[in-house]
Amino acid sequence: MGEGVSRALLIAAPEQDIEFVRQDTSRIRDALLGSGYSDDDITVLDTEKQTTGNGIVAALNTFLAQCQDDDFALV
Repeated sequence: MGEGVSRALLIAAPEQDIEFVRQDTSRIRDALLGSGYSDDDITVLDTEKQTTGNGIVAALNTFLAQCQDDDFALV
């Protein structure tokens, strides 16, 4: 078996009173980069348009379509 790619899809639903969610997502992204994830393999959804029901489903479908058998996927 070959070594797969580590991929991540991070979703932060922005709300006016919980700005820390975006900060947390940014910190998780930084931690993933520091642990060997490629910037190209981390997708972050953190705008109102991206985090609608349709936006999340579309991003998840795209994310899963990119994954291969040996990949590690974090959502």
